Amino acid sequence: MNIRLVPSVSRWLLSVGFVVLATGHASGVDFSQFRRIEPQFIAALGDASAKGGNGAQSWGFWDKDPGPRACKLDHYPQLKATGVAPAQWKFDASDWWLEEHGLIMEKPTFPLAAGKYLVTGDREVTSVLTVFPKDKSGKALYTSWPYDAGLGSDGWRTWKLESPIPGFEGLPLIATLGAGSLAQVFTTPPTKLDGTPNGLVTFLRQFNVDRDAGKILATTKEFPVAAMDFMAPTDWRNPKLAELKAAAGKIIVYHGAADGAFSLQATIDWYEKVRANNGGDASGFARFYPVPGMTHCGGGPSTDRADLFGALVDWVEHGKAPDSPVATVRADNRDLPEGWSKTRTRPLCDWPKVARYQGGDVESAASFRCE
Repeated sequence: MNIRLVPSVSRWLLSVGFVVLATGHASGVDFSQFRRIEPQFIAALGDASAKGGNGAQSWGFWDKDPGPRACKLDHYPQLKATGVAPAQWKFDASDWWLEEHGLIMEKPTFPLAAGKYLVTGDREVTSVLTVFPKDKSGKALYTSWPYDAGLGSDGWRTWKLESPIPGFEGLPLIATLGAGSLAQVFTTPPTKLDGTPNGLVTFLRQFNVDRDAGKILATTKEFPVAAMDFMAPTDWRNPKLAELKAAAGKIIVYHGAADGAFSLQATIDWYEKVRANNGGDASGFARFYPVPGMTHCGGGPSTDRADLFGALVDWVEHGKAPDSPVATVRADNRDLPEGWSKTRTRPLCDWPKVARYQGGDVESAASFRCE
Protein backbone atom coordinates (compact mmCIF):
# COMPACT_ATOMS: atom_id res chain seq x y z
CA MET A 1 0.00 0.00 0.00
CA ASN A 2 1.27 3.46 -0.87
CA ILE A 3 -0.04 6.50 0.93
CA ARG A 4 1.29 9.95 0.20
CA LEU A 5 0.60 12.07 3.21
CA VAL A 6 -1.53 15.00 3.65
CA PRO A 7 -3.64 16.94 6.26
CA SER A 8 -6.42 16.38 8.82
CA VAL A 9 -10.00 17.26 9.79
CA SER A 10 -12.19 18.42 12.70
CA ARG A 11 -15.05 20.68 13.77
CA TRP A 12 -13.10 22.08 16.69
CA LEU A 13 -9.55 22.13 17.97
CA LEU A 14 -8.02 18.79 17.09
CA SER A 15 -4.69 17.79 18.52
CA VAL A 16 -4.27 14.09 17.92
CA GLY A 17 -1.27 11.96 17.11
CA PHE A 18 -1.19 10.43 13.66
CA VAL A 19 0.98 7.97 11.82
CA VAL A 20 1.26 7.55 8.07
CA LEU A 21 2.59 4.36 6.60
CA ALA A 22 4.17 4.20 3.19
CA THR A 23 5.45 0.92 1.76
CA GLY A 24 6.12 0.06 -1.86
CA HIS A 25 5.31 -3.18 -3.64
CA ALA A 26 4.63 -2.35 -7.27
CA SER A 27 7.55 -3.48 -9.36
CA GLY A 28 9.06 -0.92 -11.66
CA VAL A 29 7.54 2.05 -9.85
CA ASP A 30 9.78 4.51 -8.10
CA PHE A 31 8.17 5.33 -4.74
CA SER A 32 11.05 7.40 -3.45
CA GLN A 33 8.88 10.51 -3.59
CA PHE A 34 6.35 9.05 -1.17
CA ARG A 35 7.05 10.36 2.32
CA ARG A 36 6.86 8.68 5.68
CA ILE A 37 5.85 11.17 8.35
CA GLU A 38 6.67 10.31 11.91
CA PRO A 39 4.04 10.78 14.65
CA GLN A 40 3.27 14.45 15.17
CA PHE A 41 0.31 16.53 16.30
CA ILE A 42 -2.05 18.40 14.08
CA ALA A 43 -4.31 21.40 14.58
CA ALA A 44 -7.13 23.21 12.79
CA LEU A 45 -7.55 26.93 12.39
CA GLY A 46 -10.30 29.05 10.94
CA ASP A 47 -13.62 27.68 9.72
CA ALA A 48 -14.82 25.01 12.16
CA SER A 49 -16.57 23.13 9.35
CA ALA A 50 -13.52 22.93 7.08
CA LYS A 51 -12.51 19.37 6.30
CA GLY A 52 -10.33 19.77 3.26
CA GLY A 53 -9.50 21.89 0.25
CA ASN A 54 -9.26 25.60 0.93
CA GLY A 55 -10.09 25.23 4.61
CA ALA A 56 -7.37 22.66 5.05
CA GLN A 57 -4.74 25.19 4.07
CA SER A 58 -4.92 26.49 7.64
CA TRP A 59 -4.07 23.17 9.26
CA GLY A 60 -0.68 22.78 10.84
CA PHE A 61 1.69 20.65 12.92
CA TRP A 62 2.99 20.75 16.44
CA ASP A 63 6.20 18.82 16.89
CA LYS A 64 4.99 17.67 20.31
CA ASP A 65 1.69 17.56 22.18
CA PRO A 66 0.53 21.16 22.79
CA GLY A 67 -2.21 20.14 25.21
CA PRO A 68 -0.36 20.49 28.53
CA ARG A 69 0.81 23.97 27.55
CA ALA A 70 -2.65 25.25 26.63
CA CYS A 71 -4.88 27.33 28.85
CA LYS A 72 -8.57 28.30 28.67
CA LEU A 73 -9.47 31.98 28.37
CA ASP A 74 -12.61 33.72 29.57
CA HIS A 75 -14.00 36.47 27.34
CA TYR A 76 -12.19 34.95 24.38
CA PRO A 77 -14.68 36.29 21.76
CA GLN A 78 -13.60 39.81 22.72
CA LEU A 79 -9.96 38.83 22.63
CA LYS A 80 -10.38 37.14 19.26
CA ALA A 81 -12.24 40.11 17.81
CA THR A 82 -10.12 42.94 19.17
CA GLY A 83 -6.83 41.38 20.23
CA VAL A 84 -7.26 43.09 23.62
CA ALA A 85 -8.43 41.31 26.78
CA PRO A 86 -10.83 42.97 29.32
CA ALA A 87 -7.79 43.62 31.56
CA GLN A 88 -6.29 45.48 28.59
CA TRP A 89 -3.46 43.06 27.93
CA LYS A 90 -2.81 42.39 24.24
CA PHE A 91 -2.74 39.13 22.37
CA ASP A 92 0.24 38.77 20.03
CA ALA A 93 -0.87 36.44 17.23
CA SER A 94 2.72 36.09 16.06
CA ASP A 95 3.64 34.22 19.25
CA TRP A 96 0.41 32.49 20.26
CA TRP A 97 -2.61 30.89 18.66
CA LEU A 98 -6.15 31.56 19.85
CA GLU A 99 -8.43 28.61 19.14
CA GLU A 100 -12.18 29.00 18.55
CA HIS A 101 -13.15 27.58 21.96
CA GLY A 102 -10.90 29.96 23.87
CA LEU A 103 -7.70 27.94 24.12
CA ILE A 104 -4.50 29.90 23.79
CA MET A 105 -1.30 28.01 23.02
CA GLU A 106 1.93 28.11 21.13
CA LYS A 107 1.38 28.37 17.39
CA PRO A 108 1.72 25.25 15.27
CA THR A 109 3.74 25.26 12.08
CA PHE A 110 1.79 26.27 8.96
CA PRO A 111 0.88 25.52 6.29
CA LEU A 112 0.41 21.82 5.64
CA ALA A 113 1.70 20.56 2.32
CA ALA A 114 -0.72 19.16 -0.26
CA GLY A 115 -1.31 15.45 0.06
CA LYS A 116 -3.24 12.96 2.21
CA TYR A 117 -2.95 12.30 5.94
CA LEU A 118 -4.38 9.51 7.98
CA VAL A 119 -5.43 11.09 11.28
CA THR A 120 -5.75 8.71 14.19
CA GLY A 121 -7.02 8.84 17.73
CA ASP A 122 -5.70 6.40 20.31
CA ARG A 123 -5.99 3.34 18.11
CA GLU A 124 -8.35 3.80 15.18
CA VAL A 125 -8.11 5.86 12.03
CA THR A 126 -10.65 8.61 12.60
CA SER A 127 -10.36 10.62 9.41
CA VAL A 128 -8.54 11.15 6.16
CA LEU A 129 -7.90 14.77 5.24
CA THR A 130 -6.92 15.93 1.79
CA VAL A 131 -5.20 19.24 1.16
CA PHE A 132 -5.40 20.12 -2.50
CA PRO A 133 -2.64 21.97 -4.34
CA LYS A 134 -3.08 25.66 -5.07
CA ASP A 135 -1.94 27.66 -8.01
CA LYS A 136 0.28 30.72 -7.71
CA SER A 137 -2.70 32.93 -6.90
CA GLY A 138 -3.65 30.71 -3.97
CA LYS A 139 -6.70 29.21 -5.66
CA ALA A 140 -7.44 25.55 -4.93
CA LEU A 141 -7.85 23.27 -7.93
CA TYR A 142 -10.78 21.31 -6.48
CA THR A 143 -13.22 21.34 -3.62
CA SER A 144 -12.87 19.66 -0.22
CA TRP A 145 -13.75 16.04 0.57
CA PRO A 146 -16.13 15.47 3.49
CA TYR A 147 -15.63 12.85 6.15
CA ASP A 148 -18.08 9.94 5.94
CA ALA A 149 -18.30 6.44 7.40
CA GLY A 150 -17.87 5.03 3.90
CA LEU A 151 -14.22 6.12 3.89
CA GLY A 152 -13.46 2.85 5.67
CA SER A 153 -14.98 0.72 2.89
CA ASP A 154 -13.36 -1.28 0.12
CA GLY A 155 -14.85 1.06 -2.48
CA TRP A 156 -13.04 4.10 -1.07
CA ARG A 157 -9.86 2.09 -0.60
CA THR A 158 -9.91 0.91 -4.20
CA TRP A 159 -10.15 4.49 -5.46
CA LYS A 160 -7.72 6.10 -3.05
CA LEU A 161 -5.22 3.60 -1.63
CA GLU A 162 -4.80 0.35 -3.56
CA SER A 163 -6.71 -1.66 -6.13
CA PRO A 164 -6.97 -5.45 -6.50
CA ILE A 165 -7.56 -5.10 -10.27
CA PRO A 166 -5.07 -7.25 -12.22
CA GLY A 167 -2.59 -5.25 -14.24
CA PHE A 168 -2.77 -2.16 -12.05
CA GLU A 169 0.06 -3.45 -9.83
CA GLY A 170 -1.81 -2.48 -6.69
CA LEU A 171 -2.19 1.18 -7.65
CA PRO A 172 -5.52 2.85 -6.73
CA LEU A 173 -8.01 3.83 -9.42
CA ILE A 174 -7.23 7.49 -8.86
CA ALA A 175 -3.68 6.79 -10.10
CA THR A 176 -4.73 4.66 -13.08
CA LEU A 177 -8.19 5.61 -14.36
CA GLY A 178 -7.66 9.03 -12.81
CA ALA A 179 -4.38 9.66 -14.58
CA GLY A 180 -5.78 8.38 -17.87
CA SER A 181 -8.86 10.62 -17.73
CA LEU A 182 -6.83 13.64 -16.65
CA ALA A 183 -4.50 13.16 -19.61
CA GLN A 184 -7.01 12.16 -22.29
CA VAL A 185 -10.23 13.93 -21.22
CA PHE A 186 -9.46 16.76 -18.82
CA THR A 187 -6.61 18.42 -20.68
CA THR A 188 -6.81 20.20 -24.03
CA PRO A 189 -5.24 19.13 -26.23
CA PRO A 190 -5.13 15.54 -24.91
CA THR A 191 -1.80 14.50 -23.43
CA LYS A 192 0.00 11.47 -24.79
CA LEU A 193 1.31 9.21 -22.06
CA ASP A 194 2.64 5.76 -21.37
CA GLY A 195 -0.35 3.73 -20.18
CA THR A 196 1.66 1.41 -17.97
CA PRO A 197 1.28 1.78 -14.18
CA ASN A 198 4.71 3.39 -14.00
CA GLY A 199 3.89 5.77 -16.85
CA LEU A 200 0.62 6.84 -15.22
CA VAL A 201 2.32 7.55 -11.89
CA THR A 202 5.07 9.48 -13.67
CA PHE A 203 2.48 11.64 -15.44
CA LEU A 204 0.77 12.50 -12.15
CA ARG A 205 4.06 13.38 -10.47
CA GLN A 206 5.02 15.69 -13.31
CA PHE A 207 1.62 17.45 -13.44
CA ASN A 208 2.27 21.06 -12.51
CA VAL A 209 -0.70 23.02 -11.14
CA ASP A 210 0.51 26.39 -12.40
CA ARG A 211 1.53 25.09 -15.82
CA ASP A 212 -1.08 22.42 -16.54
CA ALA A 213 -4.29 23.18 -14.63
CA GLY A 214 -5.37 25.72 -17.26
CA LYS A 215 -5.63 22.92 -19.80
CA ILE A 216 -8.79 21.72 -18.03
CA LEU A 217 -10.60 24.85 -19.26
CA ALA A 218 -8.69 25.29 -22.52
CA THR A 219 -10.08 25.00 -26.06
CA THR A 220 -8.50 24.66 -29.49
CA LYS A 221 -9.77 24.63 -33.07
CA GLU A 222 -9.88 20.84 -32.95
CA PHE A 223 -11.41 20.81 -29.44
CA PRO A 224 -13.75 23.84 -29.30
CA VAL A 225 -15.46 22.77 -26.06
CA ALA A 226 -13.47 22.71 -22.82
CA ALA A 227 -13.39 19.50 -20.79
CA MET A 228 -15.16 21.08 -17.84
CA ASP A 229 -17.95 22.34 -20.08
CA PHE A 230 -18.93 18.90 -21.36
CA MET A 231 -18.02 16.85 -18.27
CA ALA A 232 -19.53 19.10 -15.59
CA PRO A 233 -23.23 19.94 -15.08
CA THR A 234 -24.86 22.56 -17.30
CA ASP A 235 -23.78 26.11 -16.52
CA TRP A 236 -21.55 24.78 -13.78
CA ARG A 237 -19.95 28.17 -13.13
CA ASN A 238 -23.25 29.84 -12.25
CA PRO A 239 -26.05 27.25 -12.57
CA LYS A 240 -29.62 28.46 -12.86
CA LEU A 241 -31.25 25.62 -14.83
CA ALA A 242 -33.55 28.30 -16.24
CA GLU A 243 -34.38 26.42 -19.47
CA LEU A 244 -35.25 23.25 -17.55
CA LYS A 245 -37.46 25.20 -15.17
CA ALA A 246 -39.17 27.13 -17.97
CA ALA A 247 -40.01 23.87 -19.75
CA ALA A 248 -41.59 22.50 -16.55
CA GLY A 249 -38.80 19.93 -16.40
CA LYS A 250 -37.64 18.19 -13.25
CA ILE A 251 -34.29 16.86 -12.12
CA ILE A 252 -33.28 14.50 -9.31
CA VAL A 253 -29.60 14.29 -8.37
CA TYR A 254 -28.08 11.78 -5.97
CA HIS A 255 -24.48 11.38 -4.81
CA GLY A 256 -22.72 9.01 -2.43
CA ALA A 257 -21.23 10.82 0.55
CA ALA A 258 -18.16 8.56 0.35
CA ASP A 259 -17.67 8.76 -3.41
CA GLY A 260 -13.94 8.34 -3.98
CA ALA A 261 -14.00 9.65 -7.55
CA PHE A 262 -16.01 12.87 -7.26
CA SER A 263 -16.45 14.77 -4.03
CA LEU A 264 -19.92 15.12 -2.54
CA GLN A 265 -18.90 18.65 -1.58
CA ALA A 266 -18.61 19.59 -5.26
CA THR A 267 -22.23 18.56 -5.84
CA ILE A 268 -23.33 20.38 -2.68
CA ASP A 269 -21.59 23.53 -3.90
CA TRP A 270 -23.29 23.21 -7.30
CA TYR A 271 -26.75 22.67 -5.81
CA GLU A 272 -26.34 25.55 -3.39
CA LYS A 273 -25.67 27.80 -6.39
CA VAL A 274 -28.81 26.45 -8.07
CA ARG A 275 -30.80 27.26 -4.93
CA ALA A 276 -29.30 30.73 -4.62
CA ASN A 277 -30.10 31.50 -8.25
CA ASN A 278 -33.71 30.47 -7.71
CA GLY A 279 -34.61 32.60 -4.73
CA GLY A 280 -33.01 30.25 -2.21
CA ASP A 281 -35.27 27.26 -3.02
CA ALA A 282 -35.07 25.09 -6.14
CA SER A 283 -37.06 22.17 -4.73
CA GLY A 284 -40.00 22.94 -7.03
CA PHE A 285 -38.05 21.47 -9.96
CA ALA A 286 -34.69 20.19 -8.62
CA ARG A 287 -34.01 17.84 -5.72
CA PHE A 288 -30.63 16.65 -4.47
CA TYR A 289 -30.22 13.52 -2.33
CA PRO A 290 -26.86 12.76 -0.68
CA VAL A 291 -26.60 9.05 0.21
CA PRO A 292 -24.72 8.57 3.52
CA GLY A 293 -22.03 5.90 3.44
CA MET A 294 -22.31 5.20 -0.28
CA THR A 295 -19.16 5.09 -2.38
CA HIS A 296 -18.87 5.66 -6.14
CA CYS A 297 -22.27 4.77 -7.66
CA GLY A 298 -23.02 2.24 -4.92
CA GLY A 299 -21.55 0.16 -2.13
CA GLY A 300 -20.20 1.29 1.21
CA PRO A 301 -22.02 0.95 4.54
CA SER A 302 -25.20 2.35 3.04
CA THR A 303 -28.76 1.90 1.90
CA ASP A 304 -27.74 2.33 -1.70
CA ARG A 305 -30.85 1.24 -3.60
CA ALA A 306 -33.77 3.59 -4.27
CA ASP A 307 -36.13 3.98 -7.21
CA LEU A 308 -35.27 7.59 -8.00
CA PHE A 309 -36.11 7.12 -11.67
CA GLY A 310 -39.60 6.04 -10.69
CA ALA A 311 -39.81 9.07 -8.41
CA LEU A 312 -38.80 11.29 -11.35
CA VAL A 313 -41.49 9.77 -13.58
CA ASP A 314 -44.14 10.33 -10.89
CA TRP A 315 -43.00 13.93 -10.52
CA VAL A 316 -42.98 14.73 -14.24
CA GLU A 317 -45.99 12.72 -15.43
CA HIS A 318 -48.24 12.75 -12.38
CA GLY A 319 -47.22 15.92 -10.55
CA LYS A 320 -46.24 13.98 -7.43
CA ALA A 321 -43.06 15.54 -6.00
CA PRO A 322 -40.71 13.10 -4.24
CA ASP A 323 -40.98 13.10 -0.45
CA SER A 324 -38.09 11.32 1.27
CA PRO A 325 -37.70 8.31 -1.08
CA VAL A 326 -37.02 5.11 0.83
CA ALA A 327 -33.66 3.44 0.20
CA THR A 328 -32.81 -0.17 1.00
CA VAL A 329 -29.65 -2.20 1.46
CA ARG A 330 -28.36 -4.75 -1.01
CA ALA A 331 -27.95 -8.17 0.56
CA ASP A 332 -24.83 -8.79 -1.56
CA ASN A 333 -23.12 -5.54 -0.51
CA ARG A 334 -19.84 -6.69 1.05
CA ASP A 335 -19.37 -3.37 2.82
CA LEU A 336 -22.41 -3.80 5.08
CA PRO A 337 -21.50 -3.94 8.79
CA GLU A 338 -22.22 -7.27 10.47
CA GLY A 339 -24.89 -5.80 12.73
CA TRP A 340 -27.00 -4.40 9.91
CA SER A 341 -30.29 -6.05 9.00
CA LYS A 342 -30.55 -7.18 5.39
CA THR A 343 -33.95 -5.46 5.33
CA ARG A 344 -32.74 -2.09 6.65
CA THR A 345 -34.37 0.96 5.09
CA ARG A 346 -33.66 4.67 5.40
CA PRO A 347 -35.25 7.82 4.00
CA LEU A 348 -33.21 9.81 1.52
CA CYS A 349 -33.42 13.47 2.45
CA ASP A 350 -33.35 16.34 0.00
CA TRP A 351 -30.49 18.72 0.76
CA PRO A 352 -30.02 20.38 3.22
CA LYS A 353 -32.29 18.14 5.32
CA VAL A 354 -30.90 15.15 7.23
CA ALA A 355 -32.60 12.04 8.62
CA ARG A 356 -33.19 12.19 12.38
CA TYR A 357 -34.28 9.25 14.51
CA GLN A 358 -37.74 9.70 16.01
CA GLY A 359 -38.01 6.43 17.92
CA GLY A 360 -39.06 2.86 17.09
CA ASP A 361 -37.36 0.19 14.99
CA VAL A 362 -33.88 1.43 14.09
CA GLU A 363 -33.90 -0.72 10.95
CA SER A 364 -36.99 0.99 9.52
CA ALA A 365 -37.16 4.21 7.51
CA ALA A 366 -40.45 4.94 9.26
CA SER A 367 -38.49 5.63 12.47
CA PHE A 368 -36.69 8.58 10.86
CA ARG A 369 -37.79 11.96 9.63
CA CYS A 370 -36.05 14.34 7.25
CA GLU A 371 -35.70 17.74 8.88
